[in-house]
Amino acid sequence: KDDKHKGQEGTTCSECHDDRSWKKAPFDHNKSRFPLMGKHATTECKKCHLTPAFKDTPMECFSCHKKDDKHKGAYGEKCETCHGESNWKTITFDHDLHSKYPLRGRHNTTTCDSCHKGYLYKDKTPTDCYACHKKDDKHKGRYSEKCERCHTERNWKVLLFEHDRDTSYPLKGYHRKTKCDSCHKSTLYKDKTPTDCYACHKKDDIHRSTFGEKCEKCHGEQTWKTVAFNHDQDTKYPLVGKHRTTTCESCHTGQLYRDKTPTTCHGCHKNDDAHRRKLGTECQDCHNVRDWKIWDFDHNVRTRFKLDGGHKGLDCYACHAERMDKKVVTSSACVSCHTKDDKHEGSFGSQCDRCHETTLWKTIKPGTGVLRRR
Repeated sequence: KDDKHKGQEGTTCSECHDDRSWKKAPFDHNKSRFPLMGKHATTECKKCHLTPAFKDTPMECFSCHKKDDKHKGAYGEKCETCHGESNWKTITFDHDLHSKYPLRGRHNTTTCDSCHKGYLYKDKTPTDCYACHKKDDKHKGRYSEKCERCHTERNWKVLLFEHDRDTSYPLKGYHRKTKCDSCHKSTLYKDKTPTDCYACHKKDDIHRSTFGEKCEKCHGEQTWKTVAFNHDQDTKYPLVGKHRTTTCESCHTGQLYRDKTPTTCHGCHKNDDAHRRKLGTECQDCHNVRDWKIWDFDHNVRTRFKLDGGHKGLDCYACHAERMDKKVVTSSACVSCHTKDDKHEGSFGSQCDRCHETTLWKTIKPGTGVLRRR
């Protein structure tokens, strides 16, 4: 009358029960056709054996775990294909072996439910990038749905895109190490970014467009400060001598070079004029472009007034005393310089050289007569 198994386990009760306590059963489940492994070993008997009639309890997973099947039968009843006995949540499913979509890179560490919604994995999850990553597309579909053309599975930010290969604008020099968003705003790159220099560098134009918008005529892509401008070829003022090694801003102030810079020596060197314009403004008559301090003026060759006698070796300022803002025109008449030296007080006219020589003022030319004493 106490046999709750209703004879299904036979009549030899002592195989499981003893006479000390009817409820203690030393039954070794591992000797049965269903050894208890993993979590099953610590599970109460009644969790699987719902009635005392233990015999013929099903051994397949699905018969007990159907209620736990979040896949709703979509993957059949072979739970052991993916799950193990140690823990229901420990998955033995090998995505690379058991699916047509091997997991690579970041996908390999992504949780299943990041891609598979509702536990219905089979035949429901798309394998193209855009289907999952549409929400991540900052380009708003402008570059089609082929994310893999530029992005990799290792990291969304690692790009395979090759600017030289995939666009009509190869990156050279400094452009090669410039960040994308320096030129491309709001991640909408296609057909919106101009390729002419000025469109991007207008704000950098310290010349204020006085040289037009063809930046490449003078500047290179290696660095903005490296200038390819050839002063000799591109202007009417070839640089020679010291001018060749002079910095641009020494002559061109304010970065407005065109049509604003004088080409005359005095136009630039007015402040360097130690003569204070007493020798005029034609600096090149004495100075050369190699060095300001190197000068060479041959009065006998360059003028109609030969320096000889006492004139030879005189300081320039002895004759050239007034400031001149144009070409120097100094009279060659003796009296123009020697009026104060004329002891005759003009009684013999202004032709001093009729009697006097340039060697010495007191030397009288022979045959000009003897002056009477006063």
